[in-house]
Amino acid sequence: MKKSYALMLTALLVAGCAASRTQVLEPKKAGFENYSVLEITDLKNNIGPQVPAEVMRRVPDAIAEKVRALNLFQAVNRVPAVSEAAPETNALILEGTIIEYETGSRALRYLVGFGAGKAFATVQLKAIDKATKEEIFRGNIAAEQSMGVFGGSFDEVIQKLVEESVECIQMNYSAAERVPSLPKEVKSPTISKEQQVASLPKDVERPIVRELKLRDTPKEIGQNDLNRMIEEYNFYEKNLNGSGDFPNDLVDNGDGTITDRATGLMWEKGGSSSVLLFSKAKKYVSRLNKDTFAGYNDWRIPTLEELCSLLEQKVNERGQHISSLFKDKQSKCLSEDFVDSRYTKYCGIHNIVNFTKGKIDETATEHIDISYCHSVFFYIRAVRTIK
Repeated sequence: MKKSYALMLTALLVAGCAASRTQVLEPKKAGFENYSVLEITDLKNNIGPQVPAEVMRRVPDAIAEKVRALNLFQAVNRVPAVSEAAPETNALILEGTIIEYETGSRALRYLVGFGAGKAFATVQLKAIDKATKEEIFRGNIAAEQSMGVFGGSFDEVIQKLVEESVECIQMNYSAAERVPSLPKEVKSPTISKEQQVASLPKDVERPIVRELKLRDTPKEIGQNDLNRMIEEYNFYEKNLNGSGDFPNDLVDNGDGTITDRATGLMWEKGGSSSVLLFSKAKKYVSRLNKDTFAGYNDWRIPTLEELCSLLEQKVNERGQHISSLFKDKQSKCLSEDFVDSRYTKYCGIHNIVNFTKGKIDETATEHIDISYCHSVFFYIRAVRTIK
């Protein structure tokens, strides 16, 4: 019981410090990977004189620096504003406008917390084809500081804005497919009906492992459920259990799947392209089953318990909290579990696991054009239970 209280206190003091989210207003019309040059302009100010001029440059400067380190584009240029002369072909412009800005009160955040003195900022990002002037993507990047040790500083809001913006760019750096496609490198073999029965790979002996059955049916998840789940299985979660260490026993089956012999689960090694709607997530899994991907037709969207079993405390060589056996493109994976929220029924809010940040997040999967249905791009990494 004491450990549960400690987890809850940690969640309040650490997870509550700063948070960020992306609300997609206009889904991408083309993948950012189609452009070789990214031009990032100074932020525009839609608020007034309370926004320091230094912030208008500091945020795009930091975004440019982080994007350069990712080596996604041949060149990442910082420009004060878009130049109209001689538009460069194959260039993408990233424009940002501050639409919300409040530094709040650090004293209130420290002494009162729970929303008092909250600091927040929202930047609307637009990605524009420089040659055609066509808007490729538009979304709101929001960050806030509501409570935490010593109240936290507004610098943490700025940092979260930068991190979320960079992650948004990464998520858009993939082919813009309206229907998620199956992994191209894996061809489904011709199999008999008997071979479709779930089993471990033939060359892998069934080991004697502890009896561990993770929940495989979806449910509504509240904060107490999260705390109990993480404590019971000792899952790693950056904000709730930074010392967690769940003992996986992973085997690469060589056919686009990975088996965890500790849980009796078989996972996709990769997964879908980025999607925004739950209906498309379900459609992706239906295609896997129709095509008997890797020889099986009982693939499904995992529960939060199952996804959390893949979180690892140490980051792999690609900077993600997951075994390097898995592909790194699927950085934010959707679970079939719903969030305990008053908006869940209308917005379809699901838990997701962010393997880049090593934490549990949430996203709306329906009515994403509504302002309070905050959504982010996510991926599907399908799972099946070995029988």
